[in-house]
Amino acid sequence: MTEEEKREQLRQLAGKVSACHLCKTIYSSPGYRKGDQKGDHLCHAPSADPSVINHWNTWVRNYNPDILIVGQDFGRLDSPITNFDSPTDRRIKKFLGPYLNRCFFTNAACCYRQRNNSGPVNESWLTLCVSQFFREELEILDPKIIIVLGEAAFRSLACCWNSLLALPQDPMPDTSFRSLVDNTALVELRLLDRSEQVEKTYPVYPVYHPSTTRNRDDDLQNHDWQRILSRLNKPT
Repeated sequence: MTEEEKREQLRQLAGKVSACHLCKTIYSSPGYRKGDQKGDHLCHAPSADPSVINHWNTWVRNYNPDILIVGQDFGRLDSPITNFDSPTDRRIKKFLGPYLNRCFFTNAACCYRQRNNSGPVNESWLTLCVSQFFREELEILDPKIIIVLGEAAFRSLACCWNSLLALPQDPMPDTSFRSLVDNTALVELRLLDRSEQVEKTYPVYPVYHPSTTRNRDDDLQNHDWQRILSRLNKPT
């Protein structure tokens, strides 16, 4: 597909996302009551660019990406992170280096938080969006690899419509998230056709979410990213 054809298909997909209201009554806090500031929910906000599904799409806008970066959720749309200078964005820039311009950025949850910029996530936000919209977005962009930020976003890919998230075939006694990251394990997202045969396969690499170094220090995170990037041709 040409870039213009991809933008048109993304525009149509963004329209479907905008018309979805499944998460409006799904709150981050199970004990949410009206007026409880600890509860949060998601709503969509149309972009000035109708081909934008989520504001993170606007960062690099490579419509023929080598790398699709999948985050968890964007946070609140009116927050300072819209300038792509959050701790997450700064670490990603450092880890990717010259590969940054070979990426397209998206999130498992397409919509925006209405109260808080971060905090507890209801995993239904991610699984509902992934099941409804992710396969179509993936097929439009058709990257070489997928890098997924954090365990919640990674696990949500298992809900991608008519697909299979396949763990490594080699004997691997520990398939915990940490072990998959430590071993730069090749996980595959296999898209199935109507007869449930594999139609297309995408390599998926989970990493710890770069918003924090609490679970994995900065040097180790950088090492994880460099091992993944080494599997691509070097930027010219």
